[in-house]
Amino acid sequence: MVLVIGLVVDPTIVFLESLHRYRNQGYRSREAAIKTINSVGWGVALSAVTNFLVFVPFGVVSGFFGQIIKYIPITVIPAVIASFLVPAIFFMPVAAKWLKRKRIGCY
Repeated sequence: MVLVIGLVVDPTIVFLESLHRYRNQGYRSREAAIKTINSVGWGVALSAVTNFLVFVPFGVVSGFFGQIIKYIPITVIPAVIASFLVPAIFFMPVAAKWLKRKRIGCY
């Protein structure tokens, strides 16, 4: 379960950090969200694909050991797919509106 939580949280952190960086560079909310998807979207998508490919073989193991570990890919694969879709669909629009730009200079 801890592994799945890490796999779900990591892409969200990557998206939000990139969004925050673009907001601090002066981009408006929508522009920052679009630039974030364009800059880190493929990297996050490919990391989700590699995680997916790592856990697929666990689902095809047969025998007694296969019966024990068959629940690992059943849990991890949907979580990996959700870890790519959830930040892009739900967090990006909301975070783009809520994140404020840092004011640099005198207070």
